[in-house]
Amino acid sequence: MNGQRMWDYSQGELQAVLHAMELYRKAAGIVSPELMILQQTEEAAQLLEGGAFYSLEDHLSPDTCREIRRCIESGEEGRMRETLDGTEKAIRILPSEGCALLLIENARERIPALLLDAARMRQSAAVLLETAEQMDAMPDSGMAAARIRREAMRLLRQAVHCEVLGGDSVSMARVDCDISGMVCQLGRLLEEKGIVIQTETQPDLWIAGDLTLIQSAVMTLVANSLHFGGESVRIRVRAQRYDDGVLLRVEDDGPGMPVQAAARQLSGWKQKDADLLDGDWGMGLPFANRVAEMHGGRLYHVYEKTGCAVCLLLHDAPPDGLASSMVYETGGPSAVDIELSTVLGAEAYRTAR
Repeated sequence: MNGQRMWDYSQGELQAVLHAMELYRKAAGIVSPELMILQQTEEAAQLLEGGAFYSLEDHLSPDTCREIRRCIESGEEGRMRETLDGTEKAIRILPSEGCALLLIENARERIPALLLDAARMRQSAAVLLETAEQMDAMPDSGMAAARIRREAMRLLRQAVHCEVLGGDSVSMARVDCDISGMVCQLGRLLEEKGIVIQTETQPDLWIAGDLTLIQSAVMTLVANSLHFGGESVRIRVRAQRYDDGVLLRVEDDGPGMPVQAAARQLSGWKQKDADLLDGDWGMGLPFANRVAEMHGGRLYHVYEKTGCAVCLLLHDAPPDGLASSMVYETGGPSAVDIELSTVLGAEAYRTAR
């Protein structure tokens, strides 16, 4: 299993994160290298049918126990699956200083559960953001609060993707969208975060549709380039008229993507074992494709010798054809904030506040 060295919590921050998990009822616990439970949420105790200071070796498979120890020793994040209480669970292992934080969630069939997941994610994100606001008044809690905000942003991002892909029927406003202005604004917002991309756009590009969803789709593609392209990746966003629609192209000079991998990405999230636990959950491209379809278009890749180019072809959304659930709340974090907090970490969102 390939791990990622992403999490670097102090013990105090772990306690704050675990407290947040308790608030939004996510099964979680802190585990020692000996696999003894040091602290856990009430939900985790019920799930594992144990009290304080018991050993996970009495409840989890040998493979999962070995993976937890490996993650603690290496400092790398890990994931496993277990059947607990008759239900398949996804276990995420986040190592820290001589221990690990376990997060346990249902590994359910994706499609029927998407909208239920989205409602739970939005409720959880609201509680986390409220917790982070309360922590701001506490001394030496800035980084822990920022990390909790990051988790809230990730939950909001996932909720939007689940709602769009799940086909929620709450209609959204259909307005005239200034695509040229959106591309220029995107470049400015990213530059404020220290990320410089090249933007090119023909003037006066307008279509009727949902600007928030379009910006979110484009930012998802930009975030993919940032995530997979390496530190020195160069990104260009271009917008131009195409027949009676608009073509948005996001290209980079990163490692690219094989044809077979690109084809799998559009359907992999539908599988039973699809992982929605972090930013690598595989719904970004399907989300962008769905947004394009909602605007009478499609997503496609352009295969070149180096790098990767993904195009969104958009047309005017039909009067009754644009429907999804509410996206990022008015006055709340933008698609740029959410995507950057997912790719770059908590600090990317913290600097935006």
